Amino acid sequence: MHRPNDLLEADVRDQLAADTLLDSTRVMVSASHGRVMLSGSVPTYEDSQRRAAERAVGRVPGVRGITDKIELTAEPIPSDVVDRVAAALRRNAVVDDTTIEVSNVGQTIYLDGVTTSWFGKKAAEDAAWGAPGVAQVVDRVTIIPGAVGTGLEGGDRPSSVDVSVRPGERR
Repeated sequence: MHRPNDLLEADVRDQLAADTLLDSTRVMVSASHGRVMLSGSVPTYEDSQRRAAERAVGRVPGVRGITDKIELTAEPIPSDVVDRVAAALRRNAVVDDTTIEVSNVGQTIYLDGVTTSWFGKKAAEDAAWGAPGVAQVVDRVTIIPGAVGTGLEGGDRPSSVDVSVRPGERR
């Protein structure tokens, strides 16, 4: 026996709203006999929103199938994307934002500089992925334990630069 459509729709909406990787305001839900249809639109660079919606709906008891009609729309990257990433770095207690420079070319964000830990490097990358419109992050931040400010007080200058690129989707 299937659940009433209105209850299933309400549970799906609740699950979508609870998913922190998803902007649930862009997704509409309808249900019929256990089948859920998702519609709406998300920016092309946020195709991960579609996958997050499907995963969230799949966790709802009573869902027998999912039809994804969410459209991808072409929206430009905000002109202040570098400022947004830099502001996110300033708000992060793990990252010394004075040692990391942020730049972009199109939808690609470049991170350059030094941090003292893997956590700082990861936090900088996450801040870049969190900005709207970002399709790719090139992380050229080097980890130097003990480095303070812009100097390299705690270690030697590295001989190579670590480049980490994760195309297409943010986490």
